Amino acid sequence: MVSDAAWPPWDSAAGREALARGNVQVLRFRCDVASREPIEQLTAEERARRERFRNADDRIRYTLGRFWLRRLVSDLTGQPEGDLRFDRGPSGKPFLRDTPLQFNLAHSGDIGLLAVHRSAAVGVDVERHRVFEWEQVARHVFTEAEISVFASVAASERPAMFFRCWTRKEAYLKGLGEGFQRDPRKVDLCGMPSRTMLVDGWSVVDLEVGTGCSAAVAFEVPSDLILWALAE
Repeated sequence: MVSDAAWPPWDSAAGREALARGNVQVLRFRCDVASREPIEQLTAEERARRERFRNADDRIRYTLGRFWLRRLVSDLTGQPEGDLRFDRGPSGKPFLRDTPLQFNLAHSGDIGLLAVHRSAAVGVDVERHRVFEWEQVARHVFTEAEISVFASVAASERPAMFFRCWTRKEAYLKGLGEGFQRDPRKVDLCGMPSRTMLVDGWSVVDLEVGTGCSAAVAFEVPSDLILWALAE
């Protein structure tokens, strides 16, 4: 697992150099619901998507995620934020028009993550641990082997294992551009090491983002992984 100490402050010049070298980068930012919500920077399509969130805090986090997406992609590419044009692929995965840049965005609670590469697909996920009927959910999204792994550990360890497995799986499926449109029970990631290369060449890496959270990034090419944290 990549430790929390491995997140140095964001350096846009170094980030552009890493992008040019072909490194996978993950940028961490805060989605603080007490922050001003920059709704005016959303497109009409983004505003419509924002309104689908029933919870007011979730609407704010969505807006902040889009704000930081534009700010960071602008830093990395040198393009003015107003010139960036985002769209969605057939399966709903966002992409930036007129450039090979690949990115993926995730947020949970006050933590946001942006994964980027100059041309190769990436996926990222973060989840705050919470109480719900995760054992029932596991039966619908985990393989038989993964469920056996859960059964082999102490009950007190199972919630953290659930979210570790979930974020690995979602990061990988988001990277593929399919999300849970692909049957997640066909993807076995739970019992693997914290950095794993899959048979199809993808790497899946656990990220340490704080107590009570799980996160993972997935990328389709061999690469060093560089982490950044925006100033609080």
